[in-house]
Amino acid sequence: MTLKDTISFGFALPHRATDPIDVAAVRHVAQRADALGFRDLWVTENTLDHVFCLDSVVALTYAAAVTTTIRLGVSVMVLPLHHPIHVAHQIATLDYLSNGRAILGAGLGRDSHYAEFQIPRERRVLRFRECVDLIKALWTESKVSFNGRIFQLAAAALVLVPWWRRRVERFYR
Repeated sequence: MTLKDTISFGFALPHRATDPIDVAAVRHVAQRADALGFRDLWVTENTLDHVFCLDSVVALTYAAAVTTTIRLGVSVMVLPLHHPIHVAHQIATLDYLSNGRAILGAGLGRDSHYAEFQIPRERRVLRFRECVDLIKALWTESKVSFNGRIFQLAAAALVLVPWWRRRVERFYR
């Protein structure tokens, strides 16, 4: 076993800075990291910030379009601030457009995030867990009925699913 087999390296995509970010620099960094064999490109989620910041999923979608092999990840998406159906669709779309290279890192975020987005801080852990459960169900089940304390869904389907699910379904056909 070599060092390459045991350790992989990721790279931060320019997406947050005190001045507006040059799109050419984003493209250059993404393509160079891909060419050098970095395993992942990462961005953070900072919607309301004191500096210029690109939307994480949109920035990664752009990176997907200009690279071929490097994986693309959000570290971390503050999951309780989003509706899980939208997150499931966004990340599945990124995964589809990138041929299976999307990574979703999810977390609870900081307490201040909740007030800024008018999301109750109470039950944030329950909200997070239901988000994860609903996203997972939308990615793995053909029809989803979900009856949580915060989110409900009746016999709905997300037809656009992550790349890995399409591979599994083709295998079993």
